[in-house]
Amino acid sequence: MTLTVNRPAILPALAAAAKIARGVREIRMQAIKNVLTIEATDMEHWVAFTLPAKGRLEPVQIDGQRLHDVMASLLEDEAKLELKDGALKIQCGKGRRTMATVSQEWPSVEFEPDVTVAFEAKRLIEALAFCAPHVAAPSDIAKAFISGVRLYAEKGKARAMGADGMQIALFEIGPCEEAFAATLSPTCVDLVSRMAAEQEQIEIGVNGRATEFRWSDGIVRGPRIEGDYPIALANKAAEMERADSFEIDTKELLATIRSVRALGTEDRMTKSACIKLVLDKAGSRMSAISAMGEAEQEIGVNYAGPGWTGGFAAARMERMLASFGDAVLNVQVGDHNTPMRLDAAGLEDRFGLLFGLRV
Repeated sequence: MTLTVNRPAILPALAAAAKIARGVREIRMQAIKNVLTIEATDMEHWVAFTLPAKGRLEPVQIDGQRLHDVMASLLEDEAKLELKDGALKIQCGKGRRTMATVSQEWPSVEFEPDVTVAFEAKRLIEALAFCAPHVAAPSDIAKAFISGVRLYAEKGKARAMGADGMQIALFEIGPCEEAFAATLSPTCVDLVSRMAAEQEQIEIGVNGRATEFRWSDGIVRGPRIEGDYPIALANKAAEMERADSFEIDTKELLATIRSVRALGTEDRMTKSACIKLVLDKAGSRMSAISAMGEAEQEIGVNYAGPGWTGGFAAARMERMLASFGDAVLNVQVGDHNTPMRLDAAGLEDRFGLLFGLRV
């Protein structure tokens, strides 16, 4: 039987499935009752996307990237797919293509969650966008114990966290009566953010093996990731208020960092130039020094607290500042055992913590 699909409409799902199946190459397609389902797995993650179609297609496994490339190259919007003689026949306008299929057992995809919660899709994706840049990169020393964006709910509040051992980004998603904890791999963050962007709600299911994100026409499932997340510290910082603070435009602070970092000594752990922030009544300034020279730049801020000096990795501070866009930052400092906290008016649902270096 022939299946008729809207070719441009299925390309995003094919691209996402092909990306997941990069290691094993094959994806699985099936159409029943005018609904096409596209599945893919890399043996750790599993995705399924459903799209409207006309007709029926028996289950077929095929090279996902090649199918995407073939469909993208066709010239008309409407394409007809037919499984015949062990091959997938594709007709689009005056063009015809034939692709070989694969015959092998498809892995089991059963999933039974222990806990299920739901959030507004826009809110969850905004939380992921804020926290994901602050997750440890594969080369970071912190990768061994912190990996992925952490979602969790405690005391009726759901939060998202990204951390790498030197910084923490925390975003309050909203109320949640069910306690849970889940970690999204970078693959899950990318797929959920791209494929569910137009949805109203995302349901999250968690059990001891995996975490599943489900919406009206898609499912993304990733492995359970264990890690030593600084949740207690972040929660404490969320409730804490410190008097010693100053306000500054994000762009101004970014420009200051970039103007001095070129002469900063590289920190061995962070592989980033070190910069120093000095706050006192004589004036506030940012500086960097190395064997190549010294740089100092004054900062025009109104700071009335006691004298304070802190050292930071320039790259991490820039990354954190970029998460706040064009906002006017409120920067709070404390003693040398307390991280610097950054938040902004109008963005009370999120903040960043930066841990200092020895100066």
